Amino acid sequence: MLERLVSLIPPSPVEGPADAGSPPSGVRGAVGRLAGTTLGQGLYRLHSRSSAAAADALVARAYPDFEGRIACFGMDWLGRQFSLDPTRGTPGDPEVLLYDVGAGEALEISSPFSLFHDSELIDYTDAALASEFFEAWLRGNPDPIRFDRCVGYQVPLFLGGADELRNLSVTDLDVYWTLTGELRASALG
Repeated sequence: MLERLVSLIPPSPVEGPADAGSPPSGVRGAVGRLAGTTLGQGLYRLHSRSSAAAADALVARAYPDFEGRIACFGMDWLGRQFSLDPTRGTPGDPEVLLYDVGAGEALEISSPFSLFHDSELIDYTDAALASEFFEAWLRGNPDPIRFDRCVGYQVPLFLGGADELRNLSVTDLDVYWTLTGELRASALG
């Protein structure tokens, strides 16, 4: 698991969380020594034990209607969180959920966790990670994205923001999720 992914999207020299190399427990532990690793200059990052716990808390606050369906294992450059969904798949190999706070959506991905990294992210890289959008953004912003940052929408899509480069900026991941999550909750009433 992860061999094909790492060959297509290699690790970047970006400092991870203090517990990099320490994977989350349970099924998420399959990320192994790559926990806390940034791939492809920030295109995709794998959570460590501490970053998974922090991501779980951020997602739980922004998506209280998904209680019991949050177990983050990775995130992309837009700050979107990939999570196990224990309500789908099998207990030992749940399917994946994508929490996209910038769009205000949660999307079910019909892929079991065991195939997600070396199949879904390889065969559907652009659909899963918005890799072409990332390449366009990277041309004007060549520095790798720090592990604790993301490229967020200045005006979230669910508030009418444009899905364009000029609506993006590098921001602190925690701040982005907290503020955009609060806006999502207000918009939903």
